[in-house]
Amino acid sequence: MSTFNVTKVKITNRGCCCPERFNGAEIRIGNIPEDGGTQNTICVKIESLGRGKEGEYVCGMVGRYVTITIPGRIEYLTLCEVKVYGNNVSEGYAVTQLGADVPSKTNLTGRHFLFPKESITDYIVLTPAQPMRLNSFTLCMNLALNVSENRETILFTYRTLYYDALTLWQELNGNVGFYMSGEGIMFPNLDKCNTWNHICLTWESEHGSCELWVNGRRTGTKLYRKNSTVQPGGTVILGQDYDSYNGGFDEKQSFVGKIKDLNMWNKVLSLRSIRSVFRGKVKQKGDIFDWSDLSYSIKGNVKLV
Repeated sequence: MSTFNVTKVKITNRGCCCPERFNGAEIRIGNIPEDGGTQNTICVKIESLGRGKEGEYVCGMVGRYVTITIPGRIEYLTLCEVKVYGNNVSEGYAVTQLGADVPSKTNLTGRHFLFPKESITDYIVLTPAQPMRLNSFTLCMNLALNVSENRETILFTYRTLYYDALTLWQELNGNVGFYMSGEGIMFPNLDKCNTWNHICLTWESEHGSCELWVNGRRTGTKLYRKNSTVQPGGTVILGQDYDSYNGGFDEKQSFVGKIKDLNMWNKVLSLRSIRSVFRGKVKQKGDIFDWSDLSYSIKGNVKLV
């Protein structure tokens, strides 16, 4: 049996009766056949789906089995239709996300993405190397903004079906705002004297500790979203912010400028490691995103320079 990169699953709920039976359903993907595949990793937990409605759930996960189950309940789960989309791993395709073509996978060392102007069409879809189920992370990148004062600018966004699960902004007042599914926290402005600003954002769930590092210096420590988890099954993009799962871009919030050296780990890096990353001496390859081996898809007029 072949292994597939499962990019998305489409489900149509029954239209005749009892649509509430689907509430709380889980889509699981993996290579474990025992127990009907219920030991495999969760792509998404679905809150509800209306009578006769179709839901589309992006996974970007590798496996041979796709299981839809309603855990902890003994009742029938009847669906009208299930469609699974993916690519055979043996054919050499990379995992794709919503809005992406088959992505390029490239060593981008020494190169950068250029976003030349305000738009609703220019962005990059990033494909994570593993599902974005995170209890901690470190996100680092180099930014050269080319925007006016008093303008919101999206720096990084990860959106699931229902939430902006992880977004990083330059706010109207210049502060850096970090949001996970709701009210966010603020850090001081980026250094306007520098053409490039290197930022690293760290967060861990156990204590809710969150830090922003700018150009190798810690700008502050906050407590935020203790005991939370970033859920998988969404889409990561650079250049735009999703107002809804399928789009809703605002050109006045779009990124204008340059981005390079984006790396992301599923843990909080040590102080020494963060400073090494700032100096361009990345010793630990990113578990989620690695600039030297990045899977991405360019949309619109973004240039790779």
